[in-house]
Amino acid sequence: VTVRNDYRVKTKSKAIYGQFEYDLTDKFTVIAGGRYTWDNLKLDGLTVSCSQTLADGCAVLGGFPVAALNQYAVGLGPVTINNKFGDWSGKFQLNYKPTDDVLLYASVNRGIKSGGFSAPLTSLFQMSDFAYKPENLLAFEVGEKAEFFDRRVTLNTSIYYYDYKDFQTFLFENTTTRVLNRTADAYGGEVELSARLGAGITGNLGIAYNHFDVHDIATPTAPGGEDQRPINAPKLQMVWGLGKSFEVSDGLTVDLNYYGRYVGNAYYNIVNVPIVKAPSYTIHDLNLRLESRKGWWVAASLNNVFDKQYQVGAFDVSFFGWSLRQYGEPRTFSIAAGVKF
Repeated sequence: VTVRNDYRVKTKSKAIYGQFEYDLTDKFTVIAGGRYTWDNLKLDGLTVSCSQTLADGCAVLGGFPVAALNQYAVGLGPVTINNKFGDWSGKFQLNYKPTDDVLLYASVNRGIKSGGFSAPLTSLFQMSDFAYKPENLLAFEVGEKAEFFDRRVTLNTSIYYYDYKDFQTFLFENTTTRVLNRTADAYGGEVELSARLGAGITGNLGIAYNHFDVHDIATPTAPGGEDQRPINAPKLQMVWGLGKSFEVSDGLTVDLNYYGRYVGNAYYNIVNVPIVKAPSYTIHDLNLRLESRKGWWVAASLNNVFDKQYQVGAFDVSFFGWSLRQYGEPRTFSIAAGVKF
């Protein structure tokens, strides 16, 4: 069977917004802002499934595929849906600066994401499956940004809690896709550290932890629904680097840099079955840059030094008896040059 789809979505959006900052004292500052958004979306489309051997039984009229009047055209499904959304977003944040080099903050934010439509690959959808609702997020965060030792060391940390209503999550099922609305929550934290160590040496380290649950997802082991992790949301990620800069001659500078990153295991469908799980991986990169005060420069990079095979996507098509996995770039070498003028 050959499936032909044609969907058109028209979107009109308008908003009003504003933000202000006010110094309560020389150490305390309050930030407040708000926005109201109106969205008007309209979907026009039509899906038709045609016999592969008699595909000529399907014609195109007015930009939309239309089945000819014969017994081989099935699944004819004209669709016209209008959705209008209106909601507010905003923030409130309190900053405290005990010294010129230290900032402490606490914030509450409300964010929104407009609703929309799922355009299915097949005509097996029910009308109720096409449209999905807007997403609302209530986010709480506290953190600090600080510099130490004559601003040679920078340390930023934060912890957060996110409360989602109608979280929009992507479901790949058999040969089609759609967006589901579910409640969800997440909590975690981040640490970023960078330092100038002297003698032209710099270093950085970043760690992020994210515990994210999407509720009431139907799975093979729990048809009534259970908690699942969202797509491509590893619990732990880390980045680090070390660099050295020095002059090899008058007016000629060399920068040597090493970068590394660790990404924890992740799932590539909201139904967390093993076939769509990607294992954790670590990647190492090297970079060399030669730069002249006259304006020219040459750079060489070696990425994925140890030729690590790592997965960056997966599709569960066990409906056909197999799966599709996507992998990141292997070890690659590149050279670039340029002139500043």
